Amino acid sequence: MPTNKNAAIRYQVLDRCLSNWARRFYIEDLVETCNEALYQYNGYTKKEDGIKKRQVQEDLKFLESEEGYRMDIDAIKDGHRKYYRYHHRGDSIKDQPINQEELDLIHDALLLMKRFKGVPHFDWMDDIERRLYTTSQLGENSKSVITFQSNPYLKGMDTYFRSLFDAIVNKRVIEIVYHPFGKDSRTINQH
Repeated sequence: MPTNKNAAIRYQVLDRCLSNWARRFYIEDLVETCNEALYQYNGYTKKEDGIKKRQVQEDLKFLESEEGYRMDIDAIKDGHRKYYRYHHRGDSIKDQPINQEELDLIHDALLLMKRFKGVPHFDWMDDIERRLYTTSQLGENSKSVITFQSNPYLKGMDTYFRSLFDAIVNKRVIEIVYHPFGKDSRTINQH
């Protein structure tokens, strides 16, 4: 599954179509609706530049898959054709918890934001990163691990916090060697 903006746009469009029980969306309708959204977003001028039926079928499989959104999609026969909608009225991918792919994208965005660390007028990015890392949404479970008020002058936060937090969230055993104040060598070993 490609991780690009076009895929995200297609998923949002398909979600709107599949949750709309007032209209029957056949595969051709889904292709056309996705292409209209992509034309508006990307400014395509030729019909050939859009997606095909096969791509929409793959997107529907992804929406149903464990790696995707785990949505129940019905393909309802209507003569020789099928129309598609969610199994339950009111379902939406917006109501699903964040999946691993989305967590990876958030993590990549945080790495990109770190490039601006220390640049004037970008101090707010440090706060965003800290807030995102103080929830377990970047780990393997969904319980809150830590909450605190920010102290920008706290020493060691940049060096040790992320590795300690990741170890807690992912339930990895670590060894911490404490050295009294004034000593230079501090180590964190992960097992």
